[in-house]
Amino acid sequence: MADSFDRNGYPTRHAIGRIRRWSYEDFDGLIDFVHDVWWPQGDPYGWKQKGRTLWFSTGGWSGNEEVVGALRANLMFWTMCWDASWRGGHFRFKLPKAGA
Repeated sequence: MADSFDRNGYPTRHAIGRIRRWSYEDFDGLIDFVHDVWWPQGDPYGWKQKGRTLWFSTGGWSGNEEVVGALRANLMFWTMCWDASWRGGHFRFKLPKAGA
């Protein structure tokens, strides 16, 4: 993960590029990676997962906004998993069943 953050704690261009290009065959791996670059770690309000449903809140932090932008640019992820968005940087995703 050392190459995932720049010296100011923001996701690197490399990390954002990986999210954009991540294969539709491994959404679980993508979510694990996104969780590792999400800020702040362990925030129950910014990141919540229950089963295959995830809720993200960017908190207005530009690093998280950039991560969501990369997810949106990953056409297969966004098409298959995006469920809802609310004003203020809130998103809900539903992952397909593993292996489906």
